[in-house]
Amino acid sequence: GKKLNCSPDSFRCTLTNIPQTQALLNKAKLPLGLLLHPFRDLTQLPVITSSTIVRCRSCRTYINPFVSFIDQRRWKCNLCYRVNDVPEEFMYNPLTRSYGEPHKRPEVQNSTVEFIASSDYMLRPPQPAVYL
Repeated sequence: GKKLNCSPDSFRCTLTNIPQTQALLNKAKLPLGLLLHPFRDLTQLPVITSSTIVRCRSCRTYINPFVSFIDQRRWKCNLCYRVNDVPEEFMYNPLTRSYGEPHKRPEVQNSTVEFIASSDYMLRPPQPAVYL
């Protein structure tokens, strides 16, 4: 099944319930913040090595468990509601070795994944470390 909540070891909010308005948050006098550990070493983290990283064409959100699939070829962004095409390469699921089930891909089944981007996503080659 889907893992909709990420591990609190990597992402945690200071409040368990967020007030609906800024005025209510001010009245509560509680700090609202997010604790992020982007490079935390998480075991059992799905690693995505696909050459295609699927993102919304409008707001650039990564495909995630909260998007909705309209059909096998289109998905709706959960942030801006734009309908996007499912790329042909995304139709193959390397985990199940099956074709035509984009809703079963790890990017859509897990709230936290690690993307290994190809060189196509680099503006320039990695630079050597510089020590000052």
